[in-house]
Amino acid sequence: NAAARVLGHPILIFSGYRSKKYNKGVSNSDHMTGQAVDMQFPGQNYLDVANWIERNIPTIAGIGRYAPAARWPRGFVHVSFYLSGNGGRIRRWNG
Repeated sequence: NAAARVLGHPILIFSGYRSKKYNKGVSNSDHMTGQAVDMQFPGQNYLDVANWIERNIPTIAGIGRYAPAARWPRGFVHVSFYLSGNGGRIRRWNG
């Protein structure tokens, strides 16, 4: 909600917790422990929002930037977080 208020645009979360069956064999996914979300940002550039999240949300542990493609025409951002903190390290990747 904080990000949506600051950005002035809604955030569409389209994937959060995933069961082992739904996650299709990816055994180390943060989605399977409820510690990850995949999001889109109508009206905003996904890179701008990803950069804002990385600068302003201290509990993130990983951030993936996924470029627009046929399935995701606006691109999307994956954010992983750990309730115990991230030890100051953030994993970054582009999908």
